[in-house]
Amino acid sequence: MSMNSLENLSNEFFSEIFDYINGCDIYRAFSNLNYRFEQLLNSSHILFKIKINYSTDDEKTMNELQQVWMDATDSNMNISLPMASNHELTSIEHLIIDHPCCFNQLNNILSYVPQVSYLKFFSVNDNEIDMKNISSMRLSYLTYFYIEAYHMEFDTFEMLIKNLNIKLKYFSLKIYTDDMNYLHAFRWENLLLKHLPNLEEFYLKSITTFENNHQPSIYQGKINEFFSSFWCQRQWILEINIDSNEIIYYIHSHKKRWYEFNIEEKNNSTIEQLEKCEILFSLPHLDSLKLNTISTSYPRCLTEEELIQSYCLISRNKITKVCLQKIDRIEEAYFILALCSHIEQLRINSLKDINVELFLRSFFIEIQRREIPTLKLLCICVPTADDKMMKKLETMIKNENLLWNFTMKRLMDQIYIQWK
Repeated sequence: MSMNSLENLSNEFFSEIFDYINGCDIYRAFSNLNYRFEQLLNSSHILFKIKINYSTDDEKTMNELQQVWMDATDSNMNISLPMASNHELTSIEHLIIDHPCCFNQLNNILSYVPQVSYLKFFSVNDNEIDMKNISSMRLSYLTYFYIEAYHMEFDTFEMLIKNLNIKLKYFSLKIYTDDMNYLHAFRWENLLLKHLPNLEEFYLKSITTFENNHQPSIYQGKINEFFSSFWCQRQWILEINIDSNEIIYYIHSHKKRWYEFNIEEKNNSTIEQLEKCEILFSLPHLDSLKLNTISTSYPRCLTEEELIQSYCLISRNKITKVCLQKIDRIEEAYFILALCSHIEQLRINSLKDINVELFLRSFFIEIQRREIPTLKLLCICVPTADDKMMKKLETMIKNENLLWNFTMKRLMDQIYIQWK
């Protein structure tokens, strides 16, 4: 009697059998057996058979979902996604695709999110784009678009923008490329005027790297090409930074320039507060300041000479914009208020474990006590921020008379509070 192995059966036979079995059960029984079964399990025919049971409350939550962050734990897995049908449309407004995805795949993904207003997208080596496919994208609500791309030629990018029917207010492009056409001021001017006329904020970061003794192209244009009325009216400028590994070209708002002091060795990156003050003392015309941390762990008494120096620094500095990467204690924000008497804008990227309500209450009481007339804008980054939190914070500020004549808005996890 002949013996037959299970592996001798055809793929078609397994497909017919799998039609009668739930996808989760198929995975439990056949995963990690061998390469052939792995290929079968990763086919779209099997993947779309997987059904996850959830309660009515979970279903309601999914229907009301407003934001999705897509990441790839397995970069080798390739799943084709069909176009969405009418009953598969979602109410998602914020979509972050944090893994490589080509523009030709993007159309299928966006078919599920017709109300998307915020899109962050990561593309690699994408120079063969089907422009007919791009033209069919439904992006009626899209106002914020962030692209990070590798080696996409400017000609391709230009055609992409021309074929996208979008009304952006905010556009940011981070591109790794040697293509110097990305720095062609007149081409950018024509592209933005004709195809993105509603644009309010524009950011470009073009990175050219030195790899394997490769000598990249260098920008040969003139800086004054970015001094036409178009660029001056919008206060968008070109900035070039050069280091040992790369050249970075920026186009960004003149208002948001930051001066950063970096230490090469991370293990020696702690600087005495007075040493920082000495640095600031030597930059009397500094307008913007960005700090990673401020340590208040080991306070000490100042000498008379240090007191005089600190007083001179406070009275002389002209810093109006401050960005703190993180604070551990509310007192660190108070230190900035004491140091920068002309501060107009303060941004804090992480409150760490500080309660948001407690921070805002204490902060606004402190600025009332100090009587700082110039400070009019506060931005804090809160990962858990949502509409419910915004409403709660607004009610607290009004009921406790912490501010008068103020406005609040949220962009993703960033809370902006502006007052007069």
